[in-house]
Amino acid sequence: MKNQPFAFPLLGLIIGILISEYGFQLPLKTTILVVVFFSLIFGLIFMFKRNAALLLLPVFIMIGWGLSLSKNQWHPISEELLKGEGIIVAETMDIYRSSEKYRKYKVKLLSKDSVPIRDAYALLYLKKENPELYVKEQITIHSKILKNRLALNPYQFDYSKFLSRKGIHYHLFAENVVTRQNPKFSIFYYFSKLKREIYNKLLENGYSKAAADLFGAMILGDRTEMDADIEDNYRKTGIVHILSISGLHVVFVYGMFLYILYPLVYLKNGRYIRVIVSLMLLWGFAVFVGFAPPVTRSALMISIFQCSFLFRRKSNIYHSLALSAFILLLINPNNLFDVGFLLSFSAVFSIVYLNPVFFKPFRPKSRLSKWLLGLSITSVSAQMGTVPFSVLFFNQTSLLFLFGNIVMIPVSGLLIGGGAISVIIVLLNWDIPFWTQIVNGFITGCNAYISWLASFDFLVFETLSFDIIEVMILLTGMLLLRPLLFKFKPQFVMVFLGLVLLFEIQRIYWNFQLQQKDEVVIFHQNRNSVIGLRSGQEMKVFLAELSDSSNILDYTIRPYAMHEKIKEIEILDLEESFLAPPFEKTQNLLKYGNQKIIILSNPVLRPLPEVDYVLVRNNAITDSMQVMGGTKIIFDGSSYPRGNFSDFWNTREDGALIISSQ
Repeated sequence: MKNQPFAFPLLGLIIGILISEYGFQLPLKTTILVVVFFSLIFGLIFMFKRNAALLLLPVFIMIGWGLSLSKNQWHPISEELLKGEGIIVAETMDIYRSSEKYRKYKVKLLSKDSVPIRDAYALLYLKKENPELYVKEQITIHSKILKNRLALNPYQFDYSKFLSRKGIHYHLFAENVVTRQNPKFSIFYYFSKLKREIYNKLLENGYSKAAADLFGAMILGDRTEMDADIEDNYRKTGIVHILSISGLHVVFVYGMFLYILYPLVYLKNGRYIRVIVSLMLLWGFAVFVGFAPPVTRSALMISIFQCSFLFRRKSNIYHSLALSAFILLLINPNNLFDVGFLLSFSAVFSIVYLNPVFFKPFRPKSRLSKWLLGLSITSVSAQMGTVPFSVLFFNQTSLLFLFGNIVMIPVSGLLIGGGAISVIIVLLNWDIPFWTQIVNGFITGCNAYISWLASFDFLVFETLSFDIIEVMILLTGMLLLRPLLFKFKPQFVMVFLGLVLLFEIQRIYWNFQLQQKDEVVIFHQNRNSVIGLRSGQEMKVFLAELSDSSNILDYTIRPYAMHEKIKEIEILDLEESFLAPPFEKTQNLLKYGNQKIIILSNPVLRPLPEVDYVLVRNNAITDSMQVMGGTKIIFDGSSYPRGNFSDFWNTREDGALIISSQ
């Protein structure tokens, strides 16, 4: 603990945040008893072990818990203000990725129809026909405030939860902006405006859209207009980090500042002045690109390292990593659930932790072989640290990362340097066609290489899935690699083999459970009816509108199929008959074991027979419709609830309904 003073505080902070997020669904009294119990346990450990650092763990667990609760508190808008459209005054806070029809902005809601709104944030969808907005502008729009909806289908990405971690609980749609007012002074407004002006000037000065997009991502921290196909190719090859301002870019930028300021070393105390000025410029750059987690993490680590130099203290990479993570979590506990935060820290930690292990057997002699070996080993180490999280969040990984990194990491230095020069050129209003052509050609070549690499799609795995237990086992196994190879001991081997066995047993058991599983899934899909009959690893999907099958497969069925290990999916028309125990389906009736589901596509006047469920399609219901007691009415995405029913399910609000065997 001497060299890692922030290990226990960081661990305590993380545990506290996780408890706040997942653990405290208990009553307050029970929660207090749990906290007191663990405090006593840690107290006893301290009495016997006499390690003062252990006392920090429960303290920082409480701090993490309190910070997370405080950060995630919010004040719901009154139901009265949510009714109907009105004149809304808001302030833009951030710019998000555009869609095909809309630009997206995080806005702070200030008032609706002159009624003040307190501490509420929304995602504004603004038609692209409108001029772009900038951060800290005050705008007036005519719209309705809508609550964010939870994910409505199994395993779908929960965009509502993603937004709530950013403090956004509502969304708005606006055709146009009625009025807009610039702030009197805001550095964030000027930086936001400057970035968009630079991007537009690049296009006006003959740079291709691909070049402007790449420089926007790597220099300006702006990926809002990035071409989806190009980004997908970078993702497939495992080097999407090239398109964002990652730690690698920050190191390049800091190195450029040090190089430019080298003449300062000839002054008295010039070495220290050079470092201090470079750090100030680095943090100015972090403000300019919007404090993205990888940028802030890298800036913090560099600052901690350089402060060790300034104060003549011995630097420690693990200490710097833990301290920077600790500071970021203190500022915003929700960073723990940010994918960029997790990937950034796991990549750097695994590089530092595993590189010595992989370097040990090699003795390269030439500079080129050392450089290639170093780049390859660093890529492998980073990939090992990030794969568990990549599969957990994105269900994919790629074996093309090595070929991508070996070429693109050195190239990224040229792109950053060339991008900086291009930005200066357009800001000075210089016209250098020769330079522009070179840049366009170079970036076209880079994208062509990535596109060619991505064509080896058999090395891209896009249907993987890990649960959190498997991720924890993999990360623990990674931590054991270093002691296993550096200090070979039988107990390390036994523990490592035990983890491998545990991982396999868990996978085998889970796969066995899934193979025995059968169920009916009434998915939610706007203006459509989607019924899935799942038997083991096969699934029949019945659709009312087959023309929408491609989108439904990609966004509704695929997440479910990946996590439930469905290997075979067949799309059928909803009116088709099907017989395969335990299912029997006719045009309007579905039998599942001893359960009956009527598919109601047209209104009926007579009382319905005694069944377990009635699936209402296309609003095929009358106010006088009678159902037997114990029957649940299901309104899918093609219908809206109506009638007076005591037991009904609305997929628009309640999400997909899963019916299992009784």
